[in-house]
Amino acid sequence: MTTQSHDQLPAPVADYFEAANRGETNKLTTFFAADATVRDEGHTYAGIGAISDWVQKTAAAYQPRYRVHSIRSEPGRTVATLEVSGTFPEAR
Repeated sequence: MTTQSHDQLPAPVADYFEAANRGETNKLTTFFAADATVRDEGHTYAGIGAISDWVQKTAAAYQPRYRVHSIRSEPGRTVATLEVSGTFPEAR
């Protein structure tokens, strides 16, 4: 496992979060492999179509912004730890 700081992000990861923070949602799925999976809020989104729907719905509902705290490489995957802010409803 390799841990990297924010300023050492691989270019595609840095480009993804920069595009997301600029609200360029149409670009975001270009950063995913065809068989990618996203897990968010207890749901799993598999494949580009499902991920695209998730990106669009999440952006419209919450206008999220991302701040990367750390990233690590593991065999077969990259794991990022972030702070996410936006227009989220208050926790109940």
